[in-house]
Amino acid sequence: QAVEAVAAVVGHGGASVGLLVPDGAVRTVVLGFESLPDNRAEADALIRWRVLERLANPDEEVLISYQEVGRGPKGVELLVVAARSSVLSGYIAALGSSGAAPALLLPSTMALLPMVASEEEGGDMIVHVAGGWVSIVVLSEERVYSWRSRPAHLDLGTELGAEARRVAVSVRDRHHLEVRRLWLSERPPVSPSLAAELGNELATDVRPLQPLARWGASLSEAEKETFQQFGAPVSGLLSNRA
Repeated sequence: QAVEAVAAVVGHGGASVGLLVPDGAVRTVVLGFESLPDNRAEADALIRWRVLERLANPDEEVLISYQEVGRGPKGVELLVVAARSSVLSGYIAALGSSGAAPALLLPSTMALLPMVASEEEGGDMIVHVAGGWVSIVVLSEERVYSWRSRPAHLDLGTELGAEARRVAVSVRDRHHLEVRRLWLSERPPVSPSLAAELGNELATDVRPLQPLARWGASLSEAEKETFQQFGAPVSGLLSNRA
């Protein structure tokens, strides 16, 4: 309904459309393989089989996109995004009468990654709470090492801090990468104490992940306020494009 309302007001004039969806609308995971077949069709089939193992209803048609992110303890590692056809068709229908598939469809956390590109030593952790979901991602020098998404419970607090610490320990043990920086994006804010609790668990300062002001410079004051609160993923996409 939200997509339908925006499409009705804004329209797109036949131009390509991109959608940032809640992390729960797709399944994103880092998978390791000892090796992948040279034949693309065989590689696709193997990756699909691994992804379907993780889905509740594996018989439903699933569309999969992936890219290699590096070498890990198990060989080659891929960042995989899987979406059910029924979910995609719902978004396509909401775009209106054109019926054209979006040129770009990403989980919203994916759009945040360009905002934390760092040349400093160690890894960056993103904790993103939005759309009823929480995602914890660890990356370094544009490589994603870990991605976990789950429904956000009402009481995140200490529970989320402990979970973030477990992710940091897992990445350190598997990849010998220490998390040095912690970024938090809450859209909208869910707890005034969340940043402090995360910082205490990981013994580091928490940096707010906020939209860059230059991308909202042409907006009205009311629009700037909304953009500042919710626009971090859009800012990330624009930064990546620039």
